[in-house]
Formats: sequence, structure tokens, C-alpha cells
Amino acid sequence: MSTKTLRKRIALVAVSALGFGLLAATPALAATYTATHTLSTTSLTVVGTGTTSNAGLFYVDTTDDAGDKAPLFSSESITVSVVAKPTRADGTATAFADLTIGAAKRSTIGASFTAPTLATAASTSSYQIPNYVAATAFASSALNTSATASATSSRYYFGVYPTNTTALDAGEYTLRVRLVDANSFTTDKTLKVKFVSSAADSGAVITVVPTGTFNTGGSIVFTAAQKITATLADANGGRIQSGISLTGDINSASPTITAQIVNALGAVQDETTESDAGVAGEDMVASTSTTAGVVTDYALSQENNGTYGITDATITAAAAVDNVIRVRYGATSTEATLVVYATSAAIDGKTDLTLTATGVLAADQLIKSDVATTTAYTLPTSAKSAKLRINIDNASNVAIADQPITVKTTWSGNYASASVTPVSATTTTSNTDASGNIDLTITNTAPLAGAVATVLITGYGYTAGTSRGVVAGSTTVTLTWAAPVATTITVITQLHL
Repeated sequence: MSTKTLRKRIALVAVSALGFGLLAATPALAATYTATHTLSTTSLTVVGTGTTSNAGLFYVDTTDDAGDKAPLFSSESITVSVVAKPTRADGTATAFADLTIGAAKRSTIGASFTAPTLATAASTSSYQIPNYVAATAFASSALNTSATASATSSRYYFGVYPTNTTALDAGEYTLRVRLVDANSFTTDKTLKVKFVSSAADSGAVITVVPTGTFNTGGSIVFTAAQKITATLADANGGRIQSGISLTGDINSASPTITAQIVNALGAVQDETTESDAGVAGEDMVASTSTTAGVVTDYALSQENNGTYGITDATITAAAAVDNVIRVRYGATSTEATLVVYATSAAIDGKTDLTLTATGVLAADQLIKSDVATTTAYTLPTSAKSAKLRINIDNASNVAIADQPITVKTTWSGNYASASVTPVSATTTTSNTDASGNIDLTITNTAPLAGAVATVLITGYGYTAGTSRGVVAGSTTVTLTWAAPVATTITVITQLHL
């Protein structure tokens, strides 16, 4: 290699190294303005009479140009204005000034809204923040429900109520929510709002979803494995609220719905309890996060969110496949099938499991008795089929025959849908055999490392002191496929004679 060529190569290496050093040293640009704003809903129907005590509330979340939740920057503003009005059926003239708009702040769960300190009073047709005081006076927590970062004060609540009775039962007004950022760029979002004096005119849409197994004599609780939810929305898919004042109790804004278990003859069997208060076991499953503040913030996010939990201390309805859970609000009545099984003496903590599959560890082929809430198995990728035997016992550890038990299998991870059975999210209810067993066959004809089959078992009763928790529980079993690994090594020494 010539000296000239060698010098060129050395120079290129030096320049490359210098370039990488420069790239690594480049700092991230700091956020400088609010890039987007998001509304809590695009439609709001408020039920009630009166004016100042009949407000509907919504919020605006702000995000900076780095994509992070962040409060308004200096010189930025949000203005809510009435930009369209309805035509009343009775011919009474409507006006933008029919609505009054103001600001509110939210704090702890179950607490009332508060007025921003030193802020201007609510005004007709339009309201801007900040006004006279900094934007921080209007900011509430945007809530940190899953992230590791702390919650930011980047949520701004607005309330709107009728200035006079002309707005009641008039139809939909349109609000424009305008963000002017630090660069004087304007972004608009719109929100439809109407005020009705009767829930019957709210245009309510109710969606009811039962999850899990329900037994005569058992309870309806709110857990991941067993719950009934009812979602209340207006005709546009937005929120329905009961009117409150701008400093009213947030739970008073949740409309009162009713729910009942009804048999095939139309006779009411159970009166249930309905809640949208953000309480674990009533309308939400508590967060298990260990990040500070997330548990509380998650509960706050579930309070008054339009999704109700329906609970029942004791189901009195007889076992039947044609019972329904009926939910009503105003003039809307929605039903969902609620299969109720016979009384269950099965106890979650008395469940025994046996797995049969090629290549699993010897210890995993033994019966696992009185298992915990979750039991994990590992299968080699050479195993294309597994049989899981589930043995159901009562509080005395005696096997129960002919007991209905529900099993749901869900696939996740590295798997091909066409290669597995049962199909993901398949739910079956079977009666135990004479020995208290239910056998579940799980196949994966093209197994890959990382495939996971999760089996959720429900249908238990509850016995204090014997059940795992304070309600009828569930049992979860996971089957995870992994690449085979050597478990023993045998060294054979060759003898030379």
C-alpha cells in the first residue's frame, strides 16, 4: 500500500470518528409551544332545569411540540365561544348569548370542582383563559394513569350553562375551542352541546357488557374476571351529564341509571347497584402500578367517565340461560343476556391442575394442588399439544361433580392464529365430570418461542376463610412456549484398552 493511500484512509477514519462524536453530542431541542389540544368529548348533553346550577363540564388537554403533556406556555390562550345556535321548534329566537361559559378546577376524587383563584367570572357566549391571572390558576392534573413520568397540570376544565331558559330543549349549540399557541398559530376544535329538561329527551344510548360467570346465590362484583359494565352516551356518541354548578360535586354530574335482572317472563328478579364513582370493586379494577400517584390518578380517571359498574350482593335469580340484565335511563332501555348458573360450591383456592404435554419438565407433569391465583407452565417448541386437567373442589377439598365452570383461552405473543386452538378469546362453560374434572386441550401446530396461551377459570362460589379473597375469585393458567434448553449434561469418558 502506498504512503499516499494510507494517509487517505487514516484521514477518512478520523473524519468518521469526528462525525459520530458530533452526532452523539447534539442535544434534544426543548419544547417551546403547545402543538395540540384534545377535548374530553365532542358532544355533551346536559339534563336538568334552571341556569347557573345546570352546567355541563368538559376539559381540554394540551400537548407540547415534543409530544408530551404540558401546560400552556406564556402568551398562549384557550378561548371557548358559541359559534352556532339551533332553531327552536316553537319559533322562539335563540342567540349565542343563550349560553354562559366559565372555568373550573378539579382536585381529589369525590370532591367538588372549585373556581380558579382570582379568575374572571363566567361570561355569556365566550370565555378565555388565562384572564387577569396566569394560566396556572386554571390548570388541573392531566392524571398519570400508566406512565412512569409524573402527572402534569395540563388539563383545563370549562363549564357551560343556560343564561336563560331559552336554551332549554332548544337543540344543539356549537362551541368552538380555539388554541392560540406561542407562535400565534390558531387551532380550532368544536363541541356540540344541548340542554334538555327531561332525561327522556337526552337521546341516550346504553351499551351493556357482562363478563365472567354468574351463579344463583353468588354475587356480582367488579373484577377483571367478573363484572357488568353499562356505558351511557348521547345520540352523538358523546357524554350525558346531570347539570351541576361550576363548583358542584363531580359525582352529582353522573346521571342515575337503573339496572335489574329480569327473567324470561319479564319479572324482575334482582335490583342491582350502579356506580360511576371511580371506586375499586364498584366500577373499576384498581391499578396495581407501583409508580407514585398512578393508583389515585387511575381512580380519578374512572370517576364520572360514563361507564358504570353494576353490582349485586346476592343473586336471587334462578339458574336460567334466558335471564337478562336490563339497564334504563330516560326513555332508553337496553338488555343483555345474563346466563345464571346453579349455585356454586367450587372454591378458587381448592383448584388442582395437571398438565400433560411432550417435553415439559417432570415437576410440571405432577398434580399442582390448591393452586394460587396464577400458575405458569413452560412448554418446549417441540410440544404441539397440551392437555390441562382442571379439578374443582369444595371448601372441604372434595371434588364436585356436575359443576358449571367457565374457561376462557386467550392467545398472545409470538403465535399464528391459524395454528392454534381454541381460537383466541374463546369462552366455554362445561360441567365437571364425576371426578370433578374438566379437560382442556390446547394445540399449537406451528409453535414459536414466545407464544402464550392464557386460561382464565371462573364459576367459583365464595366461602369466607377458604376462598383466596373477599369475593368469588378466578384462577389463571399461562402456557408459554420456549426454545428447548438442556436440563442435564452427561459426560461419557471413552476407555482405551
